[in-house]
Amino acid sequence: MSHEILSEKLISLHLHAANKEESIVALSEMLFHERKIYSIQDFTEEVLKREADGDTTIGKGVALPHGISDAVIESSVAIGRLDAGIAWGSKDTEQVQLIVLLAVRDNAIQRARNIALSKFASVLSDENTLEKMMRAKDTREMISLFI
Repeated sequence: MSHEILSEKLISLHLHAANKEESIVALSEMLFHERKIYSIQDFTEEVLKREADGDTTIGKGVALPHGISDAVIESSVAIGRLDAGIAWGSKDTEQVQLIVLLAVRDNAIQRARNIALSKFASVLSDENTLEKMMRAKDTREMISLFI
């Protein structure tokens, strides 16, 4: 997987969030501070709108929320690992501890989004890799698991 969309500055190994919305805002703030999105509010609204359309949990404590928005300057990924799981999805029984937020420019790159989602989902579905992600001690180690 290309590490062009991954950056150590866009990974938090101790994300502080009490719920899905707070985690999406926190990751969006990281994207904003790294100049990957123009507007936290506009991007967050798109992600939450997508969340309302369907659950983005992929199992094993992982969520893969994503937003397609004109607020995105450069397609990127923000990753947050929570110290404790939070409820996510319509069932509220799925506890999520690892969140991989994809920021995609617009519908013109729908195909690229689908490829990225597929690659991230594939990496995140491997139990050994996921276990290593949950134990990663620094951001470089986390990035190496995606590449």
